[in-house]
Amino acid sequence: MPETTATASCGASRESTFSSILAGLLLSVGVSLMLFRQQAHSPGFSFGVGSLPLVLASVYVFGLRQGRPRSYDTDLLETLLSGRAWLPPRRQPCHPIHHHESA
Repeated sequence: MPETTATASCGASRESTFSSILAGLLLSVGVSLMLFRQQAHSPGFSFGVGSLPLVLASVYVFGLRQGRPRSYDTDLLETLLSGRAWLPPRRQPCHPIHHHESA
């Protein structure tokens, strides 16, 4: 059965979320092992700090990507940084044709 565009785009999203979780897991294991091998920190501290990348990646995927529209995460970031990502400009310029007709 041929793949439709809806399932094809859904597959790309799944690959992106899987790679985000996998990257968080790999970073968590690496940081945990690095801190644990230094023997300057307790195993609990090493595990706690090491688990932060996986927790952050999971929050990102399940909070901002899973079940949301395609560009929800970037639109939300733009809104938080600039405050007007989803809104039209404050001063909309007049259409040039309508401007000349009224003159």
